[in-house]
Amino acid sequence: MEHPNKYIAAIDIGTTKIVAIVAQVNYHNGVPKINVLDYGVHKAHGMKRGLITDMGAVIDSIKAATHKAKFYSNYDIDQVYVGVSGHLIKSQVIHHYKTIPNGVIDRQDINDLLREVHQIAVKNSEQILHIIPYSYIIDRQFEHKNPISIEGKRIDGEFFVITAERSFVKSITQVVKQAGFNIKRLIFSPLAAAEAVLNDEEKEAGVAFVDIGGGTTDIIIIHENKILYSDVIPFGGMNITEDIRKVLQILAVKAEELKIRHGNALALKHLDNKIIEIPVISGHSTRTITERSLAIIIQSRLSEIIDTIWEKVEPFVNDGKLAAGFTITGGTTKLNNILTLIKYRTNQEVRKAHPSLTDIEALNRPEFASTQGLIVLGNKYQQSNESTEQTTEKTRKKKSGNITSKISGLFNKFMKVINDEPDDFDE
Repeated sequence: MEHPNKYIAAIDIGTTKIVAIVAQVNYHNGVPKINVLDYGVHKAHGMKRGLITDMGAVIDSIKAATHKAKFYSNYDIDQVYVGVSGHLIKSQVIHHYKTIPNGVIDRQDINDLLREVHQIAVKNSEQILHIIPYSYIIDRQFEHKNPISIEGKRIDGEFFVITAERSFVKSITQVVKQAGFNIKRLIFSPLAAAEAVLNDEEKEAGVAFVDIGGGTTDIIIIHENKILYSDVIPFGGMNITEDIRKVLQILAVKAEELKIRHGNALALKHLDNKIIEIPVISGHSTRTITERSLAIIIQSRLSEIIDTIWEKVEPFVNDGKLAAGFTITGGTTKLNNILTLIKYRTNQEVRKAHPSLTDIEALNRPEFASTQGLIVLGNKYQQSNESTEQTTEKTRKKKSGNITSKISGLFNKFMKVINDEPDDFDE
């Protein structure tokens, strides 16, 4: 079977599902379009709130998803981009500067600056996932997004840095490796989801992007095309399901079924008139419940999640940095009246978003926002790496035998980790 030479393979590791996808990305007027070659979805086993609790079960789940996506049989895939989230992932903003010895900023100056930021950001127990430049200031006066070849005596940089606990990274790496793949890059899933669903106006005006998944709720604050804040709340749709299970004393799978088929984020009075049958264990007596009683359970937990989100977001609203309000995505956002509940509890405008970058309708749903974003970001990283390699090769030929070339080669290995960041939110 013949396939295009260049494609992106990704594995989106969530609490409730594993998605494997292989695709290409084309751009039309600057808008990405994903050509999905194959994909597979499998229920995640061995995960809780974004963290691995049973490595064997996770490995089996990854194998099942990648088998459905024909990673082995059709594409002979070795390296994959992997999307992850969880409360062991943190973020911070770092300011740092460097003096310019020769008066003109070059690539090595930027590399040195990033290396020092890397050293500042990382603690012994952490590993960097992303270093995203905000801007560079030359001689404390002029802002440049690409300062190379600009004259100056000093360069200041502001960076948004995302780190993860080394133990978390190690466990993810192990399960992916034992499933048969090497990780080309770990990607913070909310970055990918935001890439798939946010529009340019939201990124500029200021938006609280919220991905309410099964095990976690991810938050990213973006203003003037800069990420100001990110966080992961270890609660999601599974907590709602668990509340239904406990209150009604039913199996978790039946509780999930009730939530999906009859769930409502608002306990409206007219729902008292709608009686639904509670799915019970075989041989037990049939019971019923009103849809309003079910909604009371859902609204209670969902309100708690929204209030926790609001605690994180409110300072940015007070600072006037969220003109676009909230944009929400994720599987839990499919609950009826969730927009109304969020508006009521936050007094903010809310848009419910779903990805639409592929022609496969089954993937154009809120729960696949991060999956589509992984392909888009993976494509950007791949193009960036190719560009870096070409530039490095030209430099190597030009400075053959020069000690500067040797130093550049060492930095290139390092920068593959921290400097192949595209400007994710600024086309």
